[in-house]
Amino acid sequence: MDNYLKKINDNIWRTVMVIVIMLGMTNIAFTRVYESAEELCQQQMEQLAIGLSLHVEQYIKSDQEDLVTIADILNIYPDLNSQEAVRILDSFHAHDTSEYVGILLPDNNVILPPNKKYPIAEKMDFNEEAAKKAHITSRLTNSDGSGHVLLDYVPITDANGNIRAMLFGVINLQTIVEKWNLLTYRSSIYGDLINVFVLDAGKENGEFLVDTMHNDLYDISTIYQQNFAGEN
Repeated sequence: MDNYLKKINDNIWRTVMVIVIMLGMTNIAFTRVYESAEELCQQQMEQLAIGLSLHVEQYIKSDQEDLVTIADILNIYPDLNSQEAVRILDSFHAHDTSEYVGILLPDNNVILPPNKKYPIAEKMDFNEEAAKKAHITSRLTNSDGSGHVLLDYVPITDANGNIRAMLFGVINLQTIVEKWNLLTYRSSIYGDLINVFVLDAGKENGEFLVDTMHNDLYDISTIYQQNFAGEN
């Protein structure tokens, strides 16, 4: 009888050990599946970020090509304040990025199409912008303080290559999500499960140019303070 009970106990322990081993192997399997899924998700997000970068870059490139074409046309006009030159500005059709264009003169005066307002709150400086030649500014507050813009600058040169004025396109950051089709781009891959952020790489505080999560444009340090200031 004792031998019989011993065999039963041995079988029970073997069964328990097998179950423990199986549970351990199952946990390992689940862990590996989770890690594989996490790694796959990370790879997909990295590819999405690269694709999004190229997507935005294409819109910027197209906008700059349009501005270069307008600058080349304006080069033939000795007087950039003439009706003909202003008509060229007014004929610009916003289809990609810039909403309208203007000309910054060496005396810091600005030529704009009819019914267009001065684009930014601060005074534009010709010498400062001309020194940078073709470039896009950092985020600026618009003239009425209600939002933010970027200015996309391209030089207007004379026959000798000297800069006689700076053509600029006004990029409204409040409408850029729609213009760049960012929500459509996002939804086509992950639906509404992710948000899109575009940052100004030239700013140390990480200013957002696009933020589909918040109602306003902040910078990384401000959002960090809002989210984590009370956790210490």
